[in-house]
Amino acid sequence: MNGWGFDLEKIVKKPAILLSVIIFLLLLLGGVIIFTFVISGKEGSEKWVDKYIPSTFSSREGSKVIKLYFASPDGIFLAAEDREVTSWPDYPTEQAKRIIEELIKGPGVKLIPTIPETTKIREIYFHEGILYLDMSKEIVKDHLKGTGGELLTIFSLVNATMTNLPSITGVQILIEGRPITTLAGHIDASQPFKQDFSLLTTQVQGSRVQGSRLESDEG
Repeated sequence: MNGWGFDLEKIVKKPAILLSVIIFLLLLLGGVIIFTFVISGKEGSEKWVDKYIPSTFSSREGSKVIKLYFASPDGIFLAAEDREVTSWPDYPTEQAKRIIEELIKGPGVKLIPTIPETTKIREIYFHEGILYLDMSKEIVKDHLKGTGGELLTIFSLVNATMTNLPSITGVQILIEGRPITTLAGHIDASQPFKQDFSLLTTQVQGSRVQGSRLESDEG
């Protein structure tokens, strides 16, 4: 008789009983392994959510207030617009897609769109802190002209995604699934962009506009 109340000598002499005991122990071990896996998986998922879905702009349940950036009425600066969106998704790539969809819809106030309404979102990837935005060719073909226009398009995308999703450390723009060296021939786009608020104005009306003026050369 062992400490668990089993007579090991009798069990060994009867193969059927021995087999039953082995099966019981295997099932017990399997249950412990499965339980441990489920619990650890749940904890891992929660840690992932905590790390990659922080929120800087909260709102009522089921909706979220996000900050978007469009061109100022004179087409020289970026101006912020707060917008409430409903059915806010759970994952960062879907959140980024929703933000860009709102940018493509254009401003709700007297600002100028920075992304052509013909632009399509092909795919969005998130890897090691970098958000990869794969956009259709229309963002190049139909975008605002000149160096200033190119900067406004780029940093409306970059500032909006990185402001609303602070876990992002950079934004890389792709066109039709391929890396690009420039969006429209003026700005180097071969590396991920960081946030840049030097183009931002806090005053879009009146005789004086606060911000850093851009050269609006055509080409």
